[in-house]
Amino acid sequence: MDADVIESWSQWLLLVPELLPLWEPIDLSLGAKKAALKLGLPRGDALERRLRSRGAPPYLTMRNWYYLVQLVRTCQQGLSLSQWALASGRDPAIYYRFVGRTARRSWTEVQRDGPELVMVRAITLWAPSVGTLAGEQESADA
Repeated sequence: MDADVIESWSQWLLLVPELLPLWEPIDLSLGAKKAALKLGLPRGDALERRLRSRGAPPYLTMRNWYYLVQLVRTCQQGLSLSQWALASGRDPAIYYRFVGRTARRSWTEVQRDGPELVMVRAITLWAPSVGTLAGEQESADA
């Protein structure tokens, strides 16, 4: 994997360290309201404000792309998306739709691209809405 991509991805995730444990395992029902309550915040909009103040994308945008990277990584270890979903006690169709809605691509295309390209797409999507990546900011400051 490209070290710059991994570094940029890690920088984005450092904006939300308290959310990462909530995102394991993958749970599509964990919306902003549920996550906020688990973090001791009164409502989902409080979580959204916290994310905005840190320069992070909206909760569901960041969660969905994080989940997508995790799914691709997991399925690269030999499981199909259907097998993973069934082994997790979930309906595979839900995850195929999730992938399509999030990536606007089929699971076959996303899986073929691999986790690095999924990270690049997420970072590209997130950056315009919240500012520049740290690396771009540093080069602009130089």
